[in-house]
Formats: sequence, C-alpha cells, structure tokens
Amino acid sequence: MLLPAKPSESDYTGTRLVAKDLALLGRGYGMYSGRQLARPARIFVGRLPELNTLTVALASAQAGEPQVVLVQGEAGIGKSSLIFEFLDGQRGVPAIIASGEASEAALSYGVVRQLAAGAAAASPGALAGLELLSHGPPVGADPLVVGVELLALISSLQGKEAAVVVIEDLQWADLPSARALLFACRRLAADRVLVVLSCRPEGTSQLGEGWARFVSGDRRASRQMLSGLDVEELGLLCRRLGRTGISDRAVRRLADYTGGNPLLARALLAELPDDALKAADGSFRAPRSLAALILARLAALPQPVRDLVVAVSVLGGHCALADAAALSSTADPATALDEAGRAGFLTEQSTMSGPVVSFAHLLIRQAVYDDLRPEQRRRLHLHAAAVVGSPAALAHRAAAAVGPDPELAADLCVAAGIAADTGNLLLAAGYLQQAAAVTERGPVRGERMLLAFELQVQAADVSAAEAARPAVEQLPASTRRDTALGQLAVLSARPWDADTLLRAAWDARDQLGQGDGGGQAALWLGQLLGMSGAFGEGAMWLDRALGSGTGSEPWYDAARCIRSFAFALSGDTVHALGLFRDLPGPAASVPAGRTDALAYRGVARLCAGDLHAAAEDLSLAVHRISAGLQVQFPGPPLGFLTDAEFRLGYWDDAQGHAELAVSLARDADRDYDLAFAHSAAVLVAACRGDWTDADAHARAAEQSARILGGLASICAASARGILGFARDNPQEALRGAALALTVPQAEEVDCPGALWWRPAQIWALIRTGQLDEAEAILAAFESRAAARGEPGALIHAACLRGTLAMACGDLGQASRVLQAGRRTALGVPLPFHRGVLDLQHGRCLALLQRRSAAIDAVRAAHDGFSGLQARPFMQASESELDALGLRPRPGGDPELPGLTAQELRVARLVASGLSNRQAAAQLYLSPKTVEYHLAHAFTKLGVHSRHQLTTLVRGR
Repeated sequence: MLLPAKPSESDYTGTRLVAKDLALLGRGYGMYSGRQLARPARIFVGRLPELNTLTVALASAQAGEPQVVLVQGEAGIGKSSLIFEFLDGQRGVPAIIASGEASEAALSYGVVRQLAAGAAAASPGALAGLELLSHGPPVGADPLVVGVELLALISSLQGKEAAVVVIEDLQWADLPSARALLFACRRLAADRVLVVLSCRPEGTSQLGEGWARFVSGDRRASRQMLSGLDVEELGLLCRRLGRTGISDRAVRRLADYTGGNPLLARALLAELPDDALKAADGSFRAPRSLAALILARLAALPQPVRDLVVAVSVLGGHCALADAAALSSTADPATALDEAGRAGFLTEQSTMSGPVVSFAHLLIRQAVYDDLRPEQRRRLHLHAAAVVGSPAALAHRAAAAVGPDPELAADLCVAAGIAADTGNLLLAAGYLQQAAAVTERGPVRGERMLLAFELQVQAADVSAAEAARPAVEQLPASTRRDTALGQLAVLSARPWDADTLLRAAWDARDQLGQGDGGGQAALWLGQLLGMSGAFGEGAMWLDRALGSGTGSEPWYDAARCIRSFAFALSGDTVHALGLFRDLPGPAASVPAGRTDALAYRGVARLCAGDLHAAAEDLSLAVHRISAGLQVQFPGPPLGFLTDAEFRLGYWDDAQGHAELAVSLARDADRDYDLAFAHSAAVLVAACRGDWTDADAHARAAEQSARILGGLASICAASARGILGFARDNPQEALRGAALALTVPQAEEVDCPGALWWRPAQIWALIRTGQLDEAEAILAAFESRAAARGEPGALIHAACLRGTLAMACGDLGQASRVLQAGRRTALGVPLPFHRGVLDLQHGRCLALLQRRSAAIDAVRAAHDGFSGLQARPFMQASESELDALGLRPRPGGDPELPGLTAQELRVARLVASGLSNRQAAAQLYLSPKTVEYHLAHAFTKLGVHSRHQLTTLVRGR
C-alpha cells in the first residue's frame, strides 16, 4: 500500500506529466511543477496480484491490444497508491493523469482540460490540429465531437512504448468529460494505450449506464475491486512505520476496526501510542474518530497555519493561495503552506494564474469545515464573498445566508439565467436551488424549485433530478410539474409512472389553460405510447400536442417529427411528408436548426420508396450531427440511413453507419435507440454471412425488446427474421415473427418495404408447409403493398406469391408472377431485392425445363450478389448453377481483394483525399487505428503510397 510523499523531481521527468501523492492522511492532487512541499517517506505494502494485473494489461497494450482497467474501492482503500506504485515500476512509459473532483462536477470538460494540459506540458505540439482541446471545449460542446479529439490526443501519446492515461475519482468527473472519455475508450482499437480509472464503490452510476455496460461487457475492459489490507499486511505496515512493539492481537483489532482501510489505519497509527494500541481490551475498544484525529493534528499547528487550513476549507477545499491568505489574514502564506504540507493537510499546484492549494483528502477538509462554529462559518463565508468576487461570491453569500434574502435570491436567479443561456444547465439549476433556499415559502420559492428541476431533467441529470424529486412532488399539481416529473419517469425507465404523470399534466392543462405545458406533456405521452406499441393512442396524443401549439414553441418541431414518423410507419407517407411542406426541397438548403425535420423527412421519403432523396436528407443530417450539431433525435438518422444504403446496395457504408449507430446509442445512454440500431446492424452482417456479428446484434436487439417492448420488439423481430432468411432457417424467422406478434397493435405498423419480419414470416410458413396460413397473410401483405406502391414491397410480394405458387405445384402461375416482378424491378435501385427475385425465378424456370432462361436468371442473381458480397446468396446461386451444369462466371466482385470491411472503408476515405486524422474523425476511430488499417491495406493490395492507392481505388 502506498502511503507516500510526492515523489522527487527525479522520479517524474520526461514524459511523466502529472504526479499525484498521498499525504499523511490522504491523497493530494497537483501538476508536478514548481516548489515541492515536504512529505513523509513513501511506504507500500501488499497488492501484488493487483500490480500484476496492471502489468499484464500494459503488456497487452504494448502488443497493440488497448486495455481499460477500472480500480474500484472505498475512500482511503489505496486506489491511488496502487496506481502510482505501478507507474513507478514502468520507467519510460508516457503517462498523463487527471482526476474528478466533487466540487467541480458541474464544471464542463474539467477533466478533459486536465488531460489536454498534461499532454501540452510534455509536448508543445500535442494539441496541434485539435481545435476544441487547444482552446478548451466550450460549455455545450458535443461530448462525441470532443471525444473524437480526445481519442486523437490519447492516440498521439504512444511511441515506442505504450502510453498510460490515468483518471482518478471517475465518479466525480463532470458528465461531458465522462461521455467524451467513454467515446474515446470505445474506439481504441489498434492503439498501444492503457487507460487506468479509479472510482468509489458506487462506481459510474452517476455517469449513465454506458460506462457500466462498457466496464462489464467490453473485451478491452476489466475491473479491479480493492478490499482492505489483511492482518499480515497491516502488521507489515506497522513495522515499516517503525511501530514494532504492537502485538499481533492489537494488529488484528486494528484490522477489525478499520476494515483494513490503510488510510484509517495509518491515521490511527499516527495518533495512538503503543500503550494505547496494546490496551486493546479497554481503551482501544472505542477510539476517537478520524475527524478527532485530524482536528487534534490541526490544533497542534501554529495559529497562522491553522488559519490558512480553515480558510481553504471555507473556500471549498481547492482555491488560489492568494485568496486563502487574504481570508486568513496570513502574513507569510508560503511558510504556513509548507508547514501545512508537512503535516499532511494541504498540497500545492502551480498554475498559469499562480499557486493553487487543495486538501490532501476530502475527509480532511470535511472534518475541518464541520468543526467550525455556525457564527464563525457565516463570518468567514461573508468575508470570502468579498475576497473572491463575482461570480464565486454568490456561493459564499448563499452559504452565509440565514433565512430569506431577496437580494441574494435575485442575484442567484440572474446568474442562473446567464448560465442557462450559455448552455450550462446544471450550473443554472444549482443557482436556482440556492435561490429557492433563501426565498420565503410561497409561490416564488416553488417556481424556482420547479425551474431548477426542469433544467436538471432537460440536462438528463437523472441522479440530481431524483434527489430533488421528493421536494418537487410536494409542490402544487400543475401541468409543468407533472410534465417534468413525467419526463424524469421516462428517463428513469418508470413507464407506468410516466404515463400517469403525463396524463395528469394534460388534465391540468385542460383545467388551467396551460397550453404550452400541456402540449409538451402530450408530445412525451405520444412518444411513450408509440414506443410501447400503443401506436393508435400515441398518434392521438401527438395530434393533441400539435393542435395545442402555435408552431413557435421549442417542442413543436419535435412533435411534428414524431407525428410524421407515426404516419410513415402506418403507411400514410402522404401525410408524413405533408408535415414538412415548409422545408426547402434540396437538403443542403434546410437550415441547421431544422436538422431533426430534415432527418424525419428522409425517413418519410424512405418509407415512400424515394430512396435517393431519402439518402440525401439522411446523409446530410448524419454529417451535421457528426460535426457536433446538437439535435433532439440524434439516433434515428443513422439507423434509417443504414436501411436506405442497404436497399440501394451501398453495403459497406450501411455496415459502417449501423455499427456507428449502435456505438453512439451506447455512448449517450439512449436505450430506446438500441433495439433499432442493433436491428439495422443485422442487415448487412446477416446477408454477408457474418453470423457471429449478426447473431450478437440480433440478441442485443431482443434484449432491448424484453425491456422496452412495443416498437423495439418489432425491430428485434425484423432482425431475427432477415437472419433466419439469410441462414435458410425458417424456424428462426418464425421466432422473430412470434416476437413481433406479442405487440397487440403490430398490424398498425404498415411499412412492408422496411420491416422484414412479415416477409420473412411468409417465406418461413411456405418453407415449413403451412401454405394456408401463408396464403392468408400474403393476401393481406399484397393488398397493403399495392395500396402503397412502394417498389420494395411490390418485389417482396411478387417473390413470395411466386414461391407459394411453386410450393403448390402451379409452376406456370409462379413463372408469370415472378416475371412480372422482374419487370417491376427494372430500373429500380434495389439490387438485393432484385437478386432474390432473379434467383427464385431461375429456380422456377429450371423446374419448367427452360434451362437457358434459368441460367440467365440465376447468373443475373449471382452477379448482383457478388457485387454486394452477399456470400450466403452467392453460394445459393452457385448451387443452382451447378445443378444446371455450369459454374459462375469469374469476376463480378468490385471490392478491393482481401480487405476487411474496416480496411476497405479506410482505404476509400484515404483515396478520396482525406488525411489519416480526417478519416479517423469520420469513422470515429483514433488516427493510430486508421494508420494500422491503412498499413494492412497497403500490404494486401501491394501498394506503397497513397497515390498508388488512389489510382487503384479509382480504377475500380
């Protein structure tokens, strides 16, 4: 266990950028630069298995397999000690270190800024080309866009040695930094990088489910749970500290009392003499608390040192030395700080704006601050308000307030408005909560509490909003209150509560005439019902939302998008498109602020069969979102773009976008998007015979469906259906259909060209001899397809009708239907649909003994499947050609030979003129990973330059 001083300057040179330390009573933070504070000797005991785990992880990273290790344990258990003992044994390994801080959790991108500063301190050019990191990401910056730059920065650290990135106290990281870091960790592929994280036992619960899923389910991630030191290790700790006279029994009692926590154990060892420890039968039974030990040590210090420590506690535990000196009236703050450092209370950090001091451990600050008398605390906070100035003074004025203070409340509300205008919703909510606390009981206080709660919900800070919920529930019922509580219930996965609250919000609107709030409640209720499978009722509520607004409300465009989606899925693409009549025709002319509307117009066009226009809308929406534009619905554009590209035959692009849709849904904890994203990811994987990937995505979609039901179940059913069709497994396709039919209103989702579960069900019924049931379902399917006129649905219907006629022995009718279907497919950009139809027609012609026509049809199918690399269907067409006495023609494969899908995507982007960094940004990979794939592509293709690669790709 490490119980050290900060290492000497000779311990951290070169690429070791930031050093952390444990003071006598805890851990301190600081950039390793400037004047060093005196520290006790370093001591480390135990933890050999954990050290070995980290060493093995570093070796894997060195071999090009990036690793992420989460070290978990309670405060003082030795997480930092373990990490820095490990780093001490890895000389020459570059490392950057940052930490979360409870008091800075609302400071957007605080942790990211620490990492950027650490990298820049080691290499002035580290941030070149990284615009956001160079200047510090602004409040409101998209974490995914920041994550792209963070990924590039982390990747750039590696050289001959693997690089190490350490984030301590992850549970206190600001949410934007946590999301950006998760984004980067998910995309480490060929990078020689080890990421070591530490956090409390509660883990990453406040950071969203994405971190929990990553740590527990990603192959790169592992977890180290630290428990207390055992009796033998505690005995060794005592001897290392020179306490050789302590009996084994006393050590066991020490272990029982502290739970083996080295922080508590060393605090006790520092305070209690041997006699007190030996008297375990009596006085050691109830020793003083850690706080008493800390305060006793503080009392032994000279008055100026005590005053400085108290001042730092009042200033929040982390402040400028000049402010602490002014608050404490310390004449010689440098000398006082040295002594406080030697006593293990404070640490120093050199910054561009001067020295900053912090407590070595949160427990120390809490003990010092809690010991202040109320009048002393109030007096110091009032003085601190004058010292630090605006806006930090507001927090001190609030801490000093006793009872209502209208002037302070007004100032806090002004600060909240400024914070909200700059996008810092959580800071604004904090100001409003403080304003409510100094406001007299009554409507004004309730309004401020409610507005703070609404901002927390809007920022999706579920833990903060849940903490405030009991107080908000005590406010008078209103549309706004119940709408906000209903939104929180949706975010917290409490659909029954959400339904009740949102209906109550609408009822309150009817009674009180609160139109805006009622419309927003109707929007959320319509979305909730639609997602849960009550499509008709959901559409009704969406109509109410639109009818209650004027079009100028912030939520109105979102309601229009969701209503359009409901129209499109029900087969009414005319009304779906009609909601976007005000949009310019060309996608590029649609303003950025209407990108959600652009995306959902693309969805409506997709359901109408206008594939190229749909792809144009959806591609631009995806491009804007990837560039950092924040929209209401970032998930659907990628999933529907995947569907459009799959149908158009752009399967490499479709596969890349589908995987990205899954990844981004996980990163942002958008659980409602996961079923659709995983379902989209099955399309190309299944039809290319990548069974492992396809099945994994199908199972993930089904897992999401078990939780969410409704539309998620229909998406999962479609995924399982097309996988069964591709594997020629009718039972699997029927399992998918059974899942869709668990949704009571599944028949109201009438988009036969987009959802595969119904065509797959009909095909499976025919394959299993259930012809009467197949006939009944097919007749209804044909009717809907004819009414819609969507080419994909018409081709499905023709192929299935011909297949059923073949199964019934009516080959003449089958041939006529399939031939008519082929005429429908002429000129339609649906290569996979056309290939399936050609293959089935060829089989029918072969049975009719029309060998020459059969060969032409099957060859056409094989050529189409080859162009898509649809391997299971290529094999099926090759089997038919074998039966006809022929082999397929050579060629027909336009892909660059031997490349993996990722290598192919990288090669095409580089050949288009993009740099490695630009290609990495588009693919959400690190530049090092792009470099890795590009090197493999060069080797496989036998080229040696980007020019040769460009020539080869364009020649294809």
